[in-house]
Amino acid sequence: PMLEAAIHYKLLGKHADQFAAFLTYTALNLGEIFTTQELAHATRALPIEGLEGTAQTLVLALEGAGEQRNAYWHNRVLPYFKSIWPKSVDVITPAISESLARLCVEAKEAFPEAFGQLKHWLKPVNHPDYLIDRLSKSTIPRQFPTETLMFLNSIIGDDAQWLPQELGQCLEEIKRANLKLISDERYTRLNNLLRRRGIS
Repeated sequence: PMLEAAIHYKLLGKHADQFAAFLTYTALNLGEIFTTQELAHATRALPIEGLEGTAQTLVLALEGAGEQRNAYWHNRVLPYFKSIWPKSVDVITPAISESLARLCVEAKEAFPEAFGQLKHWLKPVNHPDYLIDRLSKSTIPRQFPTETLMFLNSIIGDDAQWLPQELGQCLEEIKRANLKLISDERYTRLNNLLRRRGIS
């Protein structure tokens, strides 16, 4: 009955978000009560707003892992995406895309693998400043310049209204880590966006 509540998500009212979070943590900490197939079926039965809550919960779970993030990504989050998360990209919304982009950044050392797993879910974000700020304060651009460039290219659209100065810092780190990338068309596009907005 607990899993079947996913079908009646909207009837849960103000408790719907709590149910989505509970279902997500149950799936991340897979025990002997439910099978992977049962949890996958329940998760895929959630409406879009339930999946948006699920994506946010995944970010909070990974952030909460602290120094164990790398292990938590490999042992909990990655298996979740392989076995439980819906496979159809038809359910992508701006909120889901932004949460999964945050998940990539919060994966830290596992950033390349996280991006590789989630890149098809990433779309341009309306307000990418928080993501870019988090990225610029990490070692990710220095450690993984190619993947960082691909990530930034995924989340920043040509019509982005406002870009933070930290994007310039990320591009500079990418350039320092791999000078060849300045001739990459994605680097050129992002650099031109900055210049058009008067940021150097």
